[in-house]
Amino acid sequence: MENKISGINTRFYILFLCLLLVFIGIFIPPIQSLNNKLYDLKLKICGNLRSDPFKIKKQIVTISVDDVKTIPQIGYPTPDLHAKMINKLKSYGVKEIFYDFILRGDIPLSLINATNEAGNVYWPVSFNLVKNKNEAFTLDKYPLPFIEIIKKNFLTINSIPESFWFSGNGSLLNDDLAKAAKGIGHISTGNEENEKNDVFRKAALLIDIDGNLFPSVNLLLACDYLQVPKDKIIVKPGHSIILPEAKYPDGKIMDLVIPINDKGEMWINYIKPWNVNEHDYLEPFWYVTVLNPEGKPEREKELSERLKDKICLVGNASSVNKDVHNVPIDTNYPGIGIHSHILYTILSGNFIREVPIFYSFVIMIILISIIGLLSVRANGIIVFLSSIIGIPIYLVLSYSLFIISGISLADLYPLMGLFIFGSVNLLGDYLIRGKEIEQLMQNLKNINNDLFRKKEILEDMQDKLLDYEAYINEEKKDFQNKVKQLEDSIKTDKNNINKLEKERNDLLEKIIKLSKKTTKPFINIYEKPAKEMRKLIDECRSFGIVTQNKQMLELFQTAKKFAMSEEPVIILGETGTGKQLFAEAIHKMSSRSDKTMIEINVPSVPETLLESEMFGHKKGAFSGAISDKKGLFELADKSTVFLDEIGDMKYDLQAKILRVLEQKTIDKVGRTDTIPIKVDIRIIAATNKNIEDEIANKRFREDLYYRLKVHTIELVPLRERKDDILLLAEYFVKISNAPGKEFNDEAKIKLNSYSWPGNVRDLRSVVLNAIALSEKAVIREEDICLPKTAGIENNISLKEHMEIFENVEDEEFLKIMRSNNFVIENTASMLNQARGTVGSRFKGICFQKLSENVWDIKSTASKLTNDPEQSELLVQRLNEYYQNVVDVIKEYQNKESATKECQRRFKNLPKKYHKYIEELIGIVLKEN
Repeated sequence: MENKISGINTRFYILFLCLLLVFIGIFIPPIQSLNNKLYDLKLKICGNLRSDPFKIKKQIVTISVDDVKTIPQIGYPTPDLHAKMINKLKSYGVKEIFYDFILRGDIPLSLINATNEAGNVYWPVSFNLVKNKNEAFTLDKYPLPFIEIIKKNFLTINSIPESFWFSGNGSLLNDDLAKAAKGIGHISTGNEENEKNDVFRKAALLIDIDGNLFPSVNLLLACDYLQVPKDKIIVKPGHSIILPEAKYPDGKIMDLVIPINDKGEMWINYIKPWNVNEHDYLEPFWYVTVLNPEGKPEREKELSERLKDKICLVGNASSVNKDVHNVPIDTNYPGIGIHSHILYTILSGNFIREVPIFYSFVIMIILISIIGLLSVRANGIIVFLSSIIGIPIYLVLSYSLFIISGISLADLYPLMGLFIFGSVNLLGDYLIRGKEIEQLMQNLKNINNDLFRKKEILEDMQDKLLDYEAYINEEKKDFQNKVKQLEDSIKTDKNNINKLEKERNDLLEKIIKLSKKTTKPFINIYEKPAKEMRKLIDECRSFGIVTQNKQMLELFQTAKKFAMSEEPVIILGETGTGKQLFAEAIHKMSSRSDKTMIEINVPSVPETLLESEMFGHKKGAFSGAISDKKGLFELADKSTVFLDEIGDMKYDLQAKILRVLEQKTIDKVGRTDTIPIKVDIRIIAATNKNIEDEIANKRFREDLYYRLKVHTIELVPLRERKDDILLLAEYFVKISNAPGKEFNDEAKIKLNSYSWPGNVRDLRSVVLNAIALSEKAVIREEDICLPKTAGIENNISLKEHMEIFENVEDEEFLKIMRSNNFVIENTASMLNQARGTVGSRFKGICFQKLSENVWDIKSTASKLTNDPEQSELLVQRLNEYYQNVVDVIKEYQNKESATKECQRRFKNLPKKYHKYIEELIGIVLKEN
């Protein structure tokens, strides 16, 4: 019992000695510096492991002036370049801009205007901060304009503690630039550590200027980003700064409490060194990369997407101004990087809370007391080892506390106490218990001998393991030989299969040649194309191009190559060969596929309006031009324009198309200024005419033709691709409202034997008509009504066609339209009527049905057809008819003028439908 009491007393004296030594160490500067170094190490290890409670990920963007890119390419940025940068950031939709450059003296008007127009730029001022109020500057020592500006940024608080830093002399901002800024704040730090060893660990968020609180730039940025008015900020000196009702991007609203010390300083939570490639909390950019995105639209779009609604910190990371500092995680950290960490610490809620040294002392006393009580009768080595074990236990506690809640303990003093406690015990044991140490050495020797014997056993086991590995390798080699034999066998089988496929293909070619000499062709000869061919056929079909013809597939391959280019494409071919489908495929496979292709059907637009439709017009350019209008070429910027039937375009208008191709500019009709409008478009043209004949007859410009024919595709007529006739016919049946029907052999022969002068469009009309006429699941020869040019009489005569069109009721007319999938050309061909006559009647019926359905487009489309695919097509067409009339009506202020213009514009519309147009005029003018 006495020994135990004696042991406790000894431990007590040693504990007292440890406390005394540690307490003395607090006042020794090297010890204080070492404690700071331990904090820096903790921040390096744990800073990036801390939680992100408010999920502020990459909302901060840094744009740095660097030695590698910016300085060699554009030199050190001038104020004019800064103005250009601010305009760039504004165009990208940046939420806030902090410019970490202090500009004094004369500032160009361009930078002041850019700052003022952006409306979200913050500029800094820098002060030499002092502790003594008697050394501080009063407001009357600063220039009068600056005093008026800085007063607007003061915080309102009843009393300011004298422990806050005071402002001395400093670098002030140009007055005009300060007035144009959204706000100004200081960028001074002033903490004692910075003064002693130039390590930036804390940031002064508030300083005292002549009895007024002046915030740092980063505090202003945080308030702006979280939508907290400056006058709502609550300051509790020595405790916290509170941003009430802070609104986060995810919709969360809460009071943000920023811990500060009695000097108004916040610990900065550094995450990663500046030179790493990946940052969790921000996106780094180089100054020159944002300023000059190489003129690539995709690069501009990428920058806009990445910078939109972000906080941008623009600053210096080059050696020109030597704006690099020593921070806990790096020795050469740019000032812009320090600001980004200060702002991230505030927004993310990853605060570091400074704990008084007293608590570290309490923890040290508890740990040493526990070790002392548990090792009362133990020797010095056990006590020393226990103390050493206590060090990682304490570090785990300290680091865990730091990671979880940001609490930072003064680690050095508890570690010193544990080490001194263990060392003193060990020294005492070494002096007093020499024999025990000798015995321990003997024990160690025995352990080493035992270890040597076990190593010999281990080496013996390793030798056996090598033998086993050799045996396994032999077995593996035998297995590999068997695998090789099997692979050779598979290779032989593949060669045999290839030979058989070649024989099959040769046989198919012979069958095809023989079938052409017979009166009844073979049907579906290519039921199973080769795998590669099947893939290409399926790819074509994904763009609506239904074919298995070799020439057409080769043309599609060519179109794929042309899609990668930006040069014009001209598609030649007869009517109905699929020129529009190829144009759409080229656009969808191009880099412009994210934009909608603009289609202009030249013959369908009146010659007097074509130029205005393409290039737009200015107000007053012609009668009825009551406002400016953008043309289709301007609306197609960054996209593709498809000029269908360009061979029908007026000769003088072709010169303007040539200018678009060569200069990428357009002129609006009636434009009086001399500055053309730049457009980034790609032109795809198509025509069914012989362009060379048109050139010879002076109806088409030769220079335009040679500019268009950079890439040329000439489509094959259906009569030259017989293998596609039945494929297309069956496809039209499949997508019709009777997909289960099939052709009998006689019907297939009849389809195959016709020359199809109207090509695919002609075939589609005949097939859809046959589907409507056939009453059974099988489409027979007599159901197929070929045009008279085929040498076969149609089921309906020309006179009957005329009678149907003139006397048929609207519902019967709509039935014929449905059978032709609402394609006006096909219906006109079937009824032997002009396309315009059929189109005008259909448009009139559409306006009647819209009126009956209270001008609800979707409801009208669904009542015109039960086919979802046809309904979708009708929605687009009804919307186009409706919008065309509404655009005309909006140009006039009264019903009489609008009615007169509509009667002129839509003079081909049957008169019985005019009342519905007048009804729409009344609705639109009433709404306006």
